Order: sequence, then structure tokens, then C-alpha cells
Amino acid sequence: MGQQQLVDHRATRPRTVLGHADERVVAALREVLEAGRERDAGAASGVHRDDGVVERPELIIALDAATRTLCATVPRMKGTRSVDAAQLLAQMVVPAPMRPGWAEVLAMDHSVVPCERLLSVDARLAGAAARPVIAPQTIAVDQGKVFVSSSFIAACESLGIPVQPAPPGNGPAKGHVERSFSSINTLFV
Repeated sequence: MGQQQLVDHRATRPRTVLGHADERVVAALREVLEAGRERDAGAASGVHRDDGVVERPELIIALDAATRTLCATVPRMKGTRSVDAAQLLAQMVVPAPMRPGWAEVLAMDHSVVPCERLLSVDARLAGAAARPVIAPQTIAVDQGKVFVSSSFIAACESLGIPVQPAPPGNGPAKGHVERSFSSINTLFV
């Protein structure tokens, strides 16, 4: 019998700030960041339109409360509308199609998900990207106008999804969402 080494070498591996990120993604992000540094300081708090007006972009998200996974996102330049909230629903429940130029490795039939079995249930998954289709059991929303609008409530009802509004002025009721926005602001913006 030979000897087995039972030492976990994860702690001794050299660590990098970039982790296992693809070098091409890192290069692209560095290029964007460099271009951003060349712009004036006003761009840090918003985005300049062609006419020089600074607008703060808005983002609405659908977050799985159990796993803290972003299920869908809709960015807007100004004035989120109820149709944007409905688009969140559509992103979750409709398979994402493969786009021209995407690598085949991103296709649903290349994922570890049993695609053949899923195709027998939903033919829309043919040619879809490897992104989950999510049917929420309940949607908890804040008191934002777009989420309590009649069109968003009607869209949820048509899909059989109950809407549970968070109590007004109760930050802890949606703390996981606020932490996600904080992470997005800190890590991305």
C-alpha cells in the first residue's frame, strides 16, 4: 500500500485579486475602466447623454430569496415603468434564446441540465441559452409604483403567481434585496 497525502493545498495556493476570471473578460473590463477614468468626474454619479445632461441609471432586479441569486435584471436610464417590472417576469419564465455570435458552450443542450427531458415538457427550450427558466411561487415586492401597478399585478395573476407587498417603511423585510443592490454598487459600479 502506498501513502496518500491528505493535506488540503487550497490554503497554500497563490491567490490573485482576479481569481479564476477569464483573461479576456479582465482585459475588456480594464479597457472600460480606463476609458471611464478619461471622462470627467461627473460621470461617476450618472451617465452623460449626447446633450450633456447627466442621468442616473436605474436597475430593477428579481432575486431568489432562498439562494440570493439574481433571476432577472432590467436596467433603465430614467423612469422605471410597470412594463419593466413585467419584463422581469418574462425574463424569468421565458427561455433565453441563443444570440448570434454566442459560443455553443452557452447553449442549453451543452449544459448539465437534462435538456432532452426538458424539451419534452417545453419545446421553447430548443435553441435556448443555458439559463434557467424560473416559475416563482410568490413574488415579494416593495411599495414601488411599478410593483403595485395594476398591469404588474395582472401579469402576475395571469401566471398564477401571488404578489406579497412588503410593509411600507420596513427595510428589514427586504434586506436581502438591499444587500444585493449594495453589492452591485460596490463591486460593479
